[in-house]
Amino acid sequence: MAKPAFLLFGATGDLARRMLWPSLFHLHAEGLLPDGLMLIGSSRSDYDDAAFAAFLTEALEAFGHQELRGQGAMASFLARVRYVSVNVHEASAYGPLAELLQSLEVDPLLCYLSVAPGLYKPICSHLAGIGAVRPSTRLML
Repeated sequence: MAKPAFLLFGATGDLARRMLWPSLFHLHAEGLLPDGLMLIGSSRSDYDDAAFAAFLTEALEAFGHQELRGQGAMASFLARVRYVSVNVHEASAYGPLAELLQSLEVDPLLCYLSVAPGLYKPICSHLAGIGAVRPSTRLML
C-alpha cells in the first residue's frame, strides 16, 4: 500500500535544524501530520538512520517545543524518519534514494529543497532520472 512521504533535501542544514524539523515535530505531536506519512531526510552528511535520529534528537532538544517532548512524541516521530545520504551532483548517488522510495512504496511524494538555488536543477533532473517525478509528486522551493 502506498505511503505519502516528505523528502527534505538539506536535512542537516541550519534552516532544517532550527525550523523545519522542529515544525514537523510539533505537527506530529499535535496529531496534524497525515497517518503513515514518512519523513525522509537527505544531505551530503554520511549518516545512517540511527545517527540521523541522534542528530534530530539533539536538534529538537535545542530548538523543539519543550512542552511536547515529555508526551512520548519523540519516539513515534523518530519512527517516521529515514535518512539517505545523497551527493546531489552525481546521478549514481541517487540509487539508495530510489531504493528507499521503492521499498517504502512512496506515493505521493513532497520534496522540499532546503538547499542553494543552484542545486534545484540537478536535484530535479536526478529525481526524474530515478522515476520519482510522477503526477502526484510536489516540489517546494
